[in-house]
Amino acid sequence: MKATIIAAALALLASGLPGAARAQAEDFASHVKVTSTLEKGELHVTLAPQDGYHVNTAYPAIRVMVEAPKGVSLGKTTLKRADARYEHTIPGDKAARAVFTTTAKGTAAKGA
Repeated sequence: MKATIIAAALALLASGLPGAARAQAEDFASHVKVTSTLEKGELHVTLAPQDGYHVNTAYPAIRVMVEAPKGVSLGKTTLKRADARYEHTIPGDKAARAVFTTTAKGTAAKGA
């Protein structure tokens, strides 16, 4: 069964980053398409940068925070670099997409 997890949020910053770094990360976030699927007991959250941007596979503070819909419990609600699989990588620590995965139990209600 496949269900869309609606509440997926991208957070690229530790709260203590200085203003210039924060602005750069917020700009990156505005160019990322975030999609998520729930299937076979796993939640997959995909970050797909647009407009010539890429995922930096070496960026240590990348975080994806997810909130499960009613009826679903997640193994983790904060996914980190170690939880990611990078797709279409190119030299220079770049990838076209990052797919973050955690375990999921339950079934989302229709429309959740």
